[in-house]
Amino acid sequence: MLSQLQVERVCLLNKGSDQCKYLDVVNDQCFCKKKSPDAKVIDVEVADFIKNAKKNNINPYTQKVPLGDGNGCKGYLYLPNKLQGFDV
Repeated sequence: MLSQLQVERVCLLNKGSDQCKYLDVVNDQCFCKKKSPDAKVIDVEVADFIKNAKKNNINPYTQKVPLGDGNGCKGYLYLPNKLQGFDV
């Protein structure tokens, strides 16, 4: 589980396309999937979204879809019972 400061300052929750694409919100708790097996699937889905948007002359960065990579964050393991973040 990610700390509130991590989510606000690094993952950029609710910041449109700047929000980290690996951020997962479940029951008001935030988790990182950057180091999970899901990361590769997320990368493919985001790449496909960007490709299709550009193909249709749509700027993908104005669509409020999370496209960020966590501002250079190396990511965290998906640990539901352990608080994680740069401030922990």
